[in-house]
Amino acid sequence: MAVQNEIPGYPCKGFEMEDIQQTWKHMQLEPIRHYGDECNGHDLYVFDEGKRYLARCSNCGGLVLVQQSEAHGEEDFYYLDCFPVGSSAEAEALNAAYDGFGIEERFPKRFLMSTNGRLSWFDPADLRGDVNGGEANGESAQ
Repeated sequence: MAVQNEIPGYPCKGFEMEDIQQTWKHMQLEPIRHYGDECNGHDLYVFDEGKRYLARCSNCGGLVLVQQSEAHGEEDFYYLDCFPVGSSAEAEALNAAYDGFGIEERFPKRFLMSTNGRLSWFDPADLRGDVNGGEANGESAQ
């Protein structure tokens, strides 16, 4: 997949913080490239609808790949996954390789998840493949 208009950078510094509330407060995200809801025949979200976009943090200038998802039912659920990336090329490679669940299961670094506003760190390496094992590292906040 050819990358046009490469956006170089570095991951948002918020991912280096231990306190998830400080990370969330730090990340002031401004979308800079929209990827939509599909790539290479797979959905770029989980459940019923969503999208992905590349954002730049207005506090540190770092990059974040954002995945927004919604699940519809008797009660709607809203999910926001924030992945630290170093360039648009890295974001686009992740889009090409992984659907919504795949990126959550295989992303190699810790990332931030928000489910209906409840924040948690998610680190697939800590879970040793058990993506349904609860909150990573036991850390979460409301």
